[in-house]
Amino acid sequence: MTKKLRKSLTTRTFFITALMLVMICVFTYGFIAWVMPMTYGANLKRELSTKAEQLVTQLQQRTLANCQPLIDQFARASNANVYIADMNNEMIRSSAGSIAVSTNEVIATVGDDSNSFKQKNKDNQITSDNFKIATTQCYQFHFSSDKNTYNLIITMGMQTVNQATKALQQIFPWLVLIVLAVSLLGSWYYSRYITRPIVKLSSIAKRMSEMEFDWRCDDTRSDEIGLLGQSLNELAEKLSTTMSDLRAANLLLQNDIDKERELERQRLEFFSAVSHELKTPITVIKGQLEGMLGNIGVYRDHETYLAKCMSVVGLMEGMVQEILTITRMDSSGFEPQMRSLDLTALVEKQLDDYRDFLEQKYLSLHTDLTPGLMISGDYKLLQKAVSNLISNAVRYSPIEESVYIKTYRKKDMTILSIENTGTYIPENAIPHLFEAFYRVEQSRNRQTGGSGLGLYLVSRIANVHGAECRIENIENGVRATLYFS
Repeated sequence: MTKKLRKSLTTRTFFITALMLVMICVFTYGFIAWVMPMTYGANLKRELSTKAEQLVTQLQQRTLANCQPLIDQFARASNANVYIADMNNEMIRSSAGSIAVSTNEVIATVGDDSNSFKQKNKDNQITSDNFKIATTQCYQFHFSSDKNTYNLIITMGMQTVNQATKALQQIFPWLVLIVLAVSLLGSWYYSRYITRPIVKLSSIAKRMSEMEFDWRCDDTRSDEIGLLGQSLNELAEKLSTTMSDLRAANLLLQNDIDKERELERQRLEFFSAVSHELKTPITVIKGQLEGMLGNIGVYRDHETYLAKCMSVVGLMEGMVQEILTITRMDSSGFEPQMRSLDLTALVEKQLDDYRDFLEQKYLSLHTDLTPGLMISGDYKLLQKAVSNLISNAVRYSPIEESVYIKTYRKKDMTILSIENTGTYIPENAIPHLFEAFYRVEQSRNRQTGGSGLGLYLVSRIANVHGAECRIENIENGVRATLYFS
């Protein structure tokens, strides 16, 4: 029970309220039981005094012989004892049924000064053998046509007051039951009424601490508790919106982190591959130069091997240029210099650089170039991409084959298509063509396979321009296509 009192606001409120109500009722009953006899007695004295004065007035209009009916009527109406005595304290008349009390005993409580009898005797109490007097009233008067002075003595016993007190005591057990019932029921209703919304708000606050915001407080009260419920509703709605925004932001942040990690992984792989790719030609050049310096064997022919070294250096230079281009595109401050340019004119300019290579391999060139195809792009980057695609078509075409280059517009897209016949790419190699340093020619011979960065660079440039590059096998060769939206 103690544990429940500590943890349950409703139980604690119920017990405290019930205890307060019981204590208030007990105090109220005790106060009434204490004050009622005095208050009731005082009221009886005031009423008795008023009626006694009226009786004196009526007695003064009668004679001693015919006053008996009047005092009997007064005694019955006032539930009092009435006595008439002469100045020698001799009892002359008394009301019917009056207790036999000695007049001397009554007078003795007042003293010899009969003039002060009324004032002194209002609050005096005297006792006979079987009667306790609660109050005594004494008046002096004269009967009509009688010059003698008489004392009118009126006494009221404690019986009436005691009956009221006894009645209150008799109903005490019922009062206890009623007090307990009212206290328990009132406490139960009061505790439920007061604590129910607080307990509900406590439950809501606990759910909020567990990050649950899909609830609403439906209490329609307009007091402070109702305002608190409305504030919690607004808080829950704002927290729910904030949490949703945070989740979305966290998801975007996680995606950015994943992308950054992937880029970092690709960057590390790229530079690892660069190191590997540059190591081999450097080793070749070093070996050839050492052989020529030492005039060892075939390396005595300096002109031949210097030319080979120059060729390797040229390949390395092309690779370094491509690496620099890629590095520049990966830098954080890179911004492509976008402007309007003529794709057909750019293709024609690059073709002029490769006509000698086409003639050396006896390749026939077929062009279908639509003039005035304007696109938005970085001229130098697109020049590099187009050059790499034409270079691949020339390099991988067998002697006396054909190269087809076409520019045209289809729907909302500008398209560059380059086809070279007499060659084929294994289907399992096509998904890897745009990977850095990937070469279909597994021997990795740079005379036939290139650096492996050409198509990777084309793919990166296409992404910068929002374009797409595709490579596919066709009926009699391979087609590379750039789609500009």
